[in-house]
Order: sequence, then structure tokens, then C-alpha cells
Amino acid sequence: MNKTLNALKNKMQDQNYGFRTINSYQNAIQKLADYYSGKDLSGLSSQDLQGFLDVRKKEGFSNRTLSLYINAFNFLYREVLKKAKYVNLHHPKREKKLPIILTSQEIAQLFSVVENIKHKTLLVLAYSAGLGVSEVVNLQVKDLDLVQKNIFIPGDKTKNERHIRLSEKLLPTLEKMLKSKKSANYVFESERGGQLTVRSAQKIFENALAKSQINKKVSFYSLRHSFAYFLIQRGTDLPTVQEILGHKNIRTSRTYLQLLKQKK
Repeated sequence: MNKTLNALKNKMQDQNYGFRTINSYQNAIQKLADYYSGKDLSGLSSQDLQGFLDVRKKEGFSNRTLSLYINAFNFLYREVLKKAKYVNLHHPKREKKLPIILTSQEIAQLFSVVENIKHKTLLVLAYSAGLGVSEVVNLQVKDLDLVQKNIFIPGDKTKNERHIRLSEKLLPTLEKMLKSKKSANYVFESERGGQLTVRSAQKIFENALAKSQINKKVSFYSLRHSFAYFLIQRGTDLPTVQEILGHKNIRTSRTYLQLLKQKK
């Protein structure tokens, strides 16, 4: 067995694999050998390998771990043992995790603990318009039309250009904040002046989350997820959700419909 593991290590080193990957592959092969104790690995069939994987799956191993095993087995039999008739094992489909959202009560709780007006406005604006953190910090005064109650978000590689309705509740606060600013100024600036960084905005959210004592693994982007979820919950059709969020593919918007069905 040691001979096989050493041969695996040497072959992987020749192909410039990293230490962690080599170690992971060796561990996977060792577990295969332990499972079929007494059998020659070179004599195992594809059915034998699949049988090992099926047992691991029943034991609750994640698709990510199973994929690592498969990579190790494919490398061993194709690159090291040189099995001419070996057919690569197929990877399981990736587990698509649905986003974690905050309830309306949790959103209210989150906002209630933020005392700094600028910070609270930043969070409320992000949530009420479904904006990502980079979209919020990139907002300039000229992007907000307080008369028409409109927010303009330019498009990029992942999202389409869009116009979003500005929450009326924010108008009085925004009017005060933007009163002395020029059109090219950023809506949310740092204490030293200039654009607020993405990390600073994330810290604002994280501090509010800690104070609110909400026990969920959420991030700033969860505000956008929650906004999208509530649109679907209120019966907004998918094309409209796609337009509001700027999704290039409607399948991305459909994620929130799946989330709604899961919660019913």
C-alpha cells in the first residue's frame, strides 16, 4: 500500500500538485484500501469504487467530499496504475445552497440597533432597493432622483442597468444628507472624505448584526436576498424580479421562488 501511495505522491509532484491536494488524495486512497482490506487496489472494478462512494453517501458525506474521492480515484487509476479500460467516475451534481434570508421582524430588529444615521440609511437603502454592497458604496448623488423617487444603477458584467424605486421613508434623511453635496460626490462617504469602502459597509452590517443578537449566518448581501424573497412572497412575477435585481438570467431570480416553496 505504501508503494502505491508513494507512486501517487511522486506522480502528483511531477504534475505540480500542491501539498494539501496530495495529502487529501493519499487519505482518500488509504480509506479505499481500508474499506477493501486485503484486496489489491489495481484489481478493483468501477463497481467496487462506486460501491465505496455509495456507502460514504449514505453515511452523510457531502458532494464536495465525494468529488474529492472521485478525483483521487480517477487520478490513481488513470495516471498511476495506467488502467487502459478505466472509465472516469462521474462527479455528483453540485449542491446548490439556497440563500439565508432575514425575516421582516429580524430586519426591523437589525435596523433598530443602529444609532448612526448615515449607517442606518445605508443599510435601509440597500435593503429597500435590493442593492449589493458594492452598488451601495458606488452610489453617487447624481444616481438618486429625489423628485422622481428613483435610483439609477449602471450595469456591469453580472447585472443589467436598472432603475429602482426609492423608498419614500428615506427621502427626508437623504435630502439632509445630500443638501451640500455635489452630483459627483458619493452618497456614503468615509469620515476622512471620499468613497466608503466595501469592507467598511460590511463592518456596519456586521456590527448591527452583533448588536441585534440575530443568530443567523448572514452577510450584507443577505439584505438583497431578503428583499428579493419578499418580492416573491408578495406575488411579484419572476420577470419583474429579474428586472428589479438586474439578473441577466431568470434562473437566478427563480432561486427565491424555490426558497419560498421550501418554506411553505
